[in-house]
Amino acid sequence: MLIGNGRPLVSVIIPTYNRLHTLDRAIKSVLCQTNDNLEIIVIDDGSTDGTDNYIKNIEDDRIVYIKHEFNKGVSAARNTGIMASKGEFIALLDSDDEWMPEKTAIQLETFSKYGENIIAGCTGHYLIQPDRKLEFQPPENIFWFKWCLFQCLISPSTLMTTRTAFEKAGYFDERLIRFEDWDWFIRYTEFYPFICISKPLATRYLGKPPRAKEVQDPAMVFIQKNKEKFYSLGFWYGRKAMARRFLDIGIHWLREKNYKKGIFYILKGLGYFPFQPPHLFIRKIIELKRLYSSPVKKFTT
Repeated sequence: MLIGNGRPLVSVIIPTYNRLHTLDRAIKSVLCQTNDNLEIIVIDDGSTDGTDNYIKNIEDDRIVYIKHEFNKGVSAARNTGIMASKGEFIALLDSDDEWMPEKTAIQLETFSKYGENIIAGCTGHYLIQPDRKLEFQPPENIFWFKWCLFQCLISPSTLMTTRTAFEKAGYFDERLIRFEDWDWFIRYTEFYPFICISKPLATRYLGKPPRAKEVQDPAMVFIQKNKEKFYSLGFWYGRKAMARRFLDIGIHWLREKNYKKGIFYILKGLGYFPFQPPHLFIRKIIELKRLYSSPVKKFTT
């Protein structure tokens, strides 16, 4: 079922890189949507695990396959998919996540209620961890820009927008190999409204934990890029937001038993905002251990 000129109503963007073991689950969750007026754009970001052969064997003309010659990162992959998309609405799905069958239908119904005033929104989701299943419901009626400056409350796999949202807020920053979604949400919520559906309509699966270096480098780009916005809501809020970013980097280094770098970044964070609750560090480290239960070696890079 297509809209005018043979265009699909929803374009689903699935970037993937060597995730053949989870890609099938993600694609099937889209093919099973109660709203079948969609296209699935799979952007293979240089995979070497047979992803191309798998896609070729799926007999469904709603699937569009694009392959990068080399790995460019998730931001570039999503941008490639968005620019190639034809739908009136754009939805993102990570290749290790999945949707509930009614996900796109419920979001489309919500958009229709608000008309042109709302051009982006998200849903709740389940998070599958090694030892438990959590339910996350996004808050309603909050100052989204303020909260997005402090923490990322939105999963890309729950996002749906009109095409206008990317025209207004721009595409994903291809310099960022992490935090690219967070950066986009900040740019979007700074100027435009955001609507949330509290019902969990997606499931996120916790992947392999990032190394501290993989967190530190994009975090520093993210901090420098958004520093002025952190302070746009006041001096103390800005320092508190800056502090939390450095504390997060430090805790990742501590998890890898690199105490020199861990303490350096924690002290840097405390220098920005020393009034941190004492339980923050213990809670964060326990949370990281629970999320990523595999043993971690000591790294000195």
